[in-house]
Amino acid sequence: MTISIETNSYPITRRFDITNTATEITIPRDATMISIGGTEKINYSFNGNDGDSFGDGVSDIQHFSFVPANNMCPISLETGRQSNRSIFVASETSSSKLFVVIEKSR
Repeated sequence: MTISIETNSYPITRRFDITNTATEITIPRDATMISIGGTEKINYSFNGNDGDSFGDGVSDIQHFSFVPANNMCPISLETGRQSNRSIFVASETSSSKLFVVIEKSR
């Protein structure tokens, strides 16, 4: 499931239910930071496809990082044509609440 976040008002705060397969979140072009976290450990990557699995070996997404449960991780975003505007997230367990804050610096 791809989630598209579009708005002209910042900061943006959203809460989603996610599973243990990748959910793509598209980020507004003018955003300069995204913070993510969840009620469970959250895996994330800027490479992948919606529905991919995270892990070692035969997993689709093998290069990723994580946010420990009940924490938020701020990630600075590049601007311009080569900036990555999608992040792929998944819960370490079968389901989790994902919290997202998107900011734009002046």
